[in-house]
Amino acid sequence: PYVPTPPGARAVLGSPAWEAGPRGRDLLDRIGAGAAAHLRPGGELLIVHSALADIDRTLTLLRSAGLAADVIAEQHGPYGAIALSRMDYLRAAGLVADPDALERVVVVRGLRATAGVGAPADAAAG
Repeated sequence: PYVPTPPGARAVLGSPAWEAGPRGRDLLDRIGAGAAAHLRPGGELLIVHSALADIDRTLTLLRSAGLAADVIAEQHGPYGAIALSRMDYLRAAGLVADPDALERVVVVRGLRATAGVGAPADAAAG
């Protein structure tokens, strides 16, 4: 979940799976802080992410946790049903200026370095 949730909102579609907290960061912050510990060297994490929930913060969290992090794909399109159902809140919270604008959705990749990357070749042999 990455769509911000108004305080006291009912679960969308009867499931708390869509509820991401007031700024849309509840799960994203937990992932960002702990992802590196769950990845093997060379492992990667892919997160579908809306600009509503501060993409730059996710990139910063992943990088500070030791992962190489980048946006590897993006799309602009109309807001989905969940965001539209919360548009009054999103505007009041300053997360959306123009509800008719297109939403930016990206794929963020966090990549854990492989062992020995960056080590001189002769150091590995000796």
